[in-house]
Amino acid sequence: MAQPAFSYHRPLLIIDKKGTLGSLIINDLPKKQVVVFVTSKKYSPEKNVVILPYGPGVPRIPDNTFSTIIAADLSVNEIKDYSPSLLEKAKKDNSKLYFINNVYSLTMNFLQIYKKCMAHASLILYADIISEKIPFANRAELLISSAVKNNKLVLQNSGLDIIYPVLEKDFITWIINVLLEDKPPRVLCLFTSLGVTELSFARYLTEKLDDLVVILKDNNAESEPLLLPKNSIFIPPADYSVQQELRKVNFKNFAQINNVKVKMTKIKDKNENTTLLVIAAVLLVIFLLISTPLFFLFLGKLALQGSISQLGSVKLSSSAALAQAAVDNFSLAKSTDMPLKFVCSIVGINQSCSQLSDDMDAGEGLGQAMIYVSNAAEDFRTANSNSSKVNDGLANIRYALTIVNQLEAEKKFSGLPVYYQQEIDFSSNLASQVLTVLPDLFGYSGSRQYLILFLNNNELRPGGGFIGSYAQLTVKNGVIGKPVVHDVYEADGQLQGHVNPPDPLQKYMGLTNWFLRDSNFSVDQYQNAKTESYFYKLETNNNADGVITIDSSLIQDLLSLTGPIMVTDYNQTVTADNFFQLTEDHAEQKFFPGSQAKKDFLSSFSTALRQKLMTHPLSIRQIIDFTLNELQQKHLSFYVNNNIVQQALSQTVFGQDETDLQILNNGSGVFDFFADNEANVGGNKDNHYIKRSFSHEIQVGADGSITHTVNITLSNPSQTGNPYSGDYKVFMRLIIPKSAAINQLSINKQIQNIVSPNQSTNPIYKGHEILSRTGLTVYQENVYGKTSYGFYLDVKSGTTTTVSLTYLLGQKLSGTQNYSLMLYKQPGTNADTTQFSLQTYPSWKIDSTDNQAIVTNNSLTEQLPLLNDKIIHVSLSK
Repeated sequence: MAQPAFSYHRPLLIIDKKGTLGSLIINDLPKKQVVVFVTSKKYSPEKNVVILPYGPGVPRIPDNTFSTIIAADLSVNEIKDYSPSLLEKAKKDNSKLYFINNVYSLTMNFLQIYKKCMAHASLILYADIISEKIPFANRAELLISSAVKNNKLVLQNSGLDIIYPVLEKDFITWIINVLLEDKPPRVLCLFTSLGVTELSFARYLTEKLDDLVVILKDNNAESEPLLLPKNSIFIPPADYSVQQELRKVNFKNFAQINNVKVKMTKIKDKNENTTLLVIAAVLLVIFLLISTPLFFLFLGKLALQGSISQLGSVKLSSSAALAQAAVDNFSLAKSTDMPLKFVCSIVGINQSCSQLSDDMDAGEGLGQAMIYVSNAAEDFRTANSNSSKVNDGLANIRYALTIVNQLEAEKKFSGLPVYYQQEIDFSSNLASQVLTVLPDLFGYSGSRQYLILFLNNNELRPGGGFIGSYAQLTVKNGVIGKPVVHDVYEADGQLQGHVNPPDPLQKYMGLTNWFLRDSNFSVDQYQNAKTESYFYKLETNNNADGVITIDSSLIQDLLSLTGPIMVTDYNQTVTADNFFQLTEDHAEQKFFPGSQAKKDFLSSFSTALRQKLMTHPLSIRQIIDFTLNELQQKHLSFYVNNNIVQQALSQTVFGQDETDLQILNNGSGVFDFFADNEANVGGNKDNHYIKRSFSHEIQVGADGSITHTVNITLSNPSQTGNPYSGDYKVFMRLIIPKSAAINQLSINKQIQNIVSPNQSTNPIYKGHEILSRTGLTVYQENVYGKTSYGFYLDVKSGTTTTVSLTYLLGQKLSGTQNYSLMLYKQPGTNADTTQFSLQTYPSWKIDSTDNQAIVTNNSLTEQLPLLNDKIIHVSLSK
């Protein structure tokens, strides 16, 4: 970085009405630098600092020659009024000009005004500054303040909202370095590009605040998407760690944020003595005047609802037209509401009138947002190879998000029905999270080849199910090609050479070579995607930019939405209830490697399904809800080879699988983890019939020690003679914390003697005798900071088997702490019944839990279906 040093013979001008940023900058400038500080803040003069009062609405700019001019936190109106003068002054003095603003305050009007002077001025953006001395009213400081003051954090939207925290000292270092540059870039961001979720930020705080309670809520969320100009440059280094920097903060001395209350005054009634005729005339005029804005408000709501409906049906021009009509009607309502406000003040119902004003503002803003969204959809639809169209579409979505979040910040939606508030929250949060990765995913920066794997979870495997079929999907410039379905044996038959399978597959399935069909053997989905891509390349010589997995349960759920599908080629009707039976009939009967029966049926079925969706399309909301639900339940997964995109996806709904095994390593308290991961090694479809349930029993001892007993019950009701079922032969892996120590492992109440794979094959020499080792062969391995114990189990037809594992955690509770248990759901499984109970020694007290649990004295119980990954928190004290 070029460092010419400040021009000390020419002063530096800082214009900052509030004075917060200006005072911070002054404190870190070289002492010999003369500064003219224009502010309304009370500031103790220092040597070489000249204080000028910020005049009544106008900053006073002395007629000096300045080396650098800094204008901080200008509003839209202020930058509109003052930027021409500041620009003229900078050109005249040949000085550098900087505008410093909070990124959350940016609006399209602000950026349009700045665009006019960007050739001669730089824009510096900051976000969530954390200071121990000066209160910044941002989300990060509010979280810290609440944590210090209340020892509790309530995170909306399940803690998935993104914030961009940096420490004050780092912010000042970066901004001083920027001021030292000869030719700084036009737009500089003094925060990291990805930010952190509020949940991650809360975990960072728990490192310093041992008794902090974090509560997750999934409604009434407020998101803060960023509206950034093009070609913005992020200043923080790539290795900047918020977690590391927070460790240096002394939270006990942290400044508290004060709440400002606004007092409302009420206009008193005025009674006038008039004749009956005059009263009637006045009442008639009043009725007409006050009904006019209400009429336009009603028309605006109808038009807005119609716009949303038309967008869901992908009728974009109609949606935009109705949105414009909504804006016009809400604007007319606002322009004619003065009599209504006057009447409300007379009769003393200001609050109701204020709510109507909020409804008008919210409706007008939502109408404008819908225009942007409709235009964005049209941009994407017509983009093809035109990258500028894609950029226009992304910009339109950002504009819409800016409007919505501004309205949310001003609490304009409080009067809307809860349903619409949830719709707005859902749409804005989802759009802000995935917006930045859409161009790469949809091939606007180059064609993308995705490998689609169809998993049969009726034959369960660690990654979700047996890989029976695959397809390659080409996406270029937003255009999705038609995938061609192939039987997996087509690819496996092309493998040249030998790949050694994992030992359990060799031992329990008799495999001598490893193929694509058995490649998803890892408990980690991201590792499975890498292995699947490797085999796909090895067998077909095709590259995959990403891997999409779809299991049978997803197809059944989709059929529940679409209704029955008629496959005319086979004269068969496919429903959610018979999908398993029909696909297995075509796949298994007269099966031989290379058979086309399954491929032909699936191709015909997919064609019929596509035609049904084209003639009876699902709404956009139905599609989004369905996709999110399948992703959360792990019937659908999406992984890309682009690490940057995958990192962004990991902070959204797509990236839950690969980080779940590590999520509890952060924060304080005692953390527990359990996962059951099964591989059906019997070659049948037993998992269509298997019933699985879990029982977790937690014991807290007098010394704070924690013993966890989990019982896994597998019931196999399949009947002998069923061609698709039989004995459930399974390689089961139980995953627990690395520091935990196993007390015992039992099967059907028989305690097992655990031996390693090497021990089970090596004899014991005792005197002159050779003894064989007996016991349960267990494969032990490290899995992302956890320990996996794998063994073979055979659940006979018509029987039930219970596996019980008891282990002691390596950590102990001390004082007031949280016990947190994460239950990891295996991809491909359905809603297994899970029972959770916690029993404490009498000296311990259960303070709270954020789950729907029943608490009595020293015990806690809860029952839940394991639809997705679950985290159970319990706060205890002694």
